Amino acid sequence: MPTPASRLDAPLPLPEALGDAGADLQLEPQLAQLKREFIEDLWQGMCVVALIGVPISVSRSAISGWLPVYTSHVVLAVLVGAVFLLRGRLSYHALSGLFLGLLWAVGLPGVFSFGLISASTFWLVLSCYLASTLYSTRVGLAFALLTGLAILAAGTGFVSGRLNTAIPEAVYHRQISAWLTLLVATGAFLFLSLRSIGMHQRAVVDLMAHIQAKSREVSDLYDNAPCGYHSLGADGRLVRINQTELRWLGLTAAQALGRSYGDFLTPASRQRFRERFPQLLQTGHLQDTEFELLRADGSTLPVLVSATAVRDQQGRFVRSRTTVFDITERKKLEQRLDQLARTDALTGLANRRDFNDRAQAELARCRRLGKPLSLLMVDIDHFKLVNDRHGHAVGDAALRQLADSCRHALREIDLPARLGGEEFVALLTETTLPDALDAAERLRRHIAALEVAPQQPGPPVRLTVSIGVAELTAVDRSHEDLMRRADQALYAAKREGRNRVVAAAV
Repeated sequence: MPTPASRLDAPLPLPEALGDAGADLQLEPQLAQLKREFIEDLWQGMCVVALIGVPISVSRSAISGWLPVYTSHVVLAVLVGAVFLLRGRLSYHALSGLFLGLLWAVGLPGVFSFGLISASTFWLVLSCYLASTLYSTRVGLAFALLTGLAILAAGTGFVSGRLNTAIPEAVYHRQISAWLTLLVATGAFLFLSLRSIGMHQRAVVDLMAHIQAKSREVSDLYDNAPCGYHSLGADGRLVRINQTELRWLGLTAAQALGRSYGDFLTPASRQRFRERFPQLLQTGHLQDTEFELLRADGSTLPVLVSATAVRDQQGRFVRSRTTVFDITERKKLEQRLDQLARTDALTGLANRRDFNDRAQAELARCRRLGKPLSLLMVDIDHFKLVNDRHGHAVGDAALRQLADSCRHALREIDLPARLGGEEFVALLTETTLPDALDAAERLRRHIAALEVAPQQPGPPVRLTVSIGVAELTAVDRSHEDLMRRADQALYAAKREGRNRVVAAAV
């Protein structure tokens, strides 16, 4: 006889998403299979009863004469065999309905023919229990109500005298074959059915234990996944969140659940959430959106959020299924790449691209606030000779030391940059022309004091620079106009003998 537990080694389907953990574990296929095997076992047990009962009924007919009840036994036995042979083609509901009908076909005529003391009552009571097992408690209660009504009707009939037993009770009770039939048939069916019920219950218990183990495993994966998971209701409030995201936030589940997800975002991200969440409600998708989580300690965490909507059968939004990835390292890499794109690789100063962007913004700010702004154009004197005599390695070292001089001689708020080759520039924010000339002279002296070590034994290499200085005027439309005037002053310094500072004409 097949064992219901034999299918338990089959892999269980995991939930549609980790966020659904144990709630959506698909129990129905496993339970349906167990019920199918259970009803087939019951039919097999009934076949055994038929194989025992029909020969006994035939033998009894030879003793007491052929009665309609023996005909019904044979007919029912043939029907039982037919159903069992065709069980593979019949649905679960067909097998269950036919079996419950069989119990009533055996029990109900017996109750009305032989009275309430007959064994037929057993089949009606059994139908109540099996209806509960095969379907639901509600169906079992309905069968119990029908059984009660049938017993009430039969009892009323016998008490009122309207019904009489088909065989006199005294005669019936003295027939040993009748008791043997009852004992053997009923006993065999009880044994087989109880065996099937026991296996079915054990299989259900094993299945539930298996499901619980899987549920704990999936819940552990959900809670301790390398990314955050959460679900939001239609109002944008958290209905579920895993431990990974809670650790990021520095909160407990009790502190987070029921609150709007926007409460855990920085102001800029909160505004983005207000804009994007309605789109999720409408379209059902939110793809790779960047937010900044606001942690309990006040720090922030950049994350990438994607979400899909879970809807009911009417298409109404039930909850979101959301994944959250920590993109701290990606952001650091992006910042590093951006820094490299804006930094001169040799000197570490800002490059031309970065200088142009920041200079134009600073010029607009100073004009808006009415603040002065000055600019230095710096060029190394005879730098080609340094490369030709001492090599490019010494030239590169000279450029790096000149960049260090810019950092030390100028303020932190100033912006020095390397435009290319030996040409440098410095933007002096909120600085008038006289102060800019002082800063340029200080820088010139600092560079003149440098000593660059040569590759070959010999005296250190010294540098001088020519510097042109210009202050922002009303005629300068952009920082490029300011640079052009400073560059003209730079060339004037070179014409005048180099190693000097010259102010641009107004």
